[in-house]
Amino acid sequence: MTRIEYNTEKMFLYADGHAGAAKPGQDIVCAGISALTQTLLNMLNDEEEKGRMTVWWNMEPGRLRIRVESVKSWKYGMYAKCYFRMAVTGLKDIAARYPEHIEIEEVQDDGII
Repeated sequence: MTRIEYNTEKMFLYADGHAGAAKPGQDIVCAGISALTQTLLNMLNDEEEKGRMTVWWNMEPGRLRIRVESVKSWKYGMYAKCYFRMAVTGLKDIAARYPEHIEIEEVQDDGII
């Protein structure tokens, strides 16, 4: 199971575990989670390259951490929050369809998992 914790206002998302819906390379749940989280990371990294924000992230097998550490203005913070909301909306949809393979929860503290 993949467990995801996030907070759009504090701009972080942490994912741990493998969905386990099928064999590696054939797991559509994992593919969906990966597509959404990678897109989030790519959008944030693009903003960082433009000097609009500072992003910390760490990726290893079965684990992803993404956190916006600072933004240059409230406008760029709103961009980042929109990116997080987009990713979380998709992840919640996957969780609703495959609850035995993905769990997603909004948390207040960062660094829980």
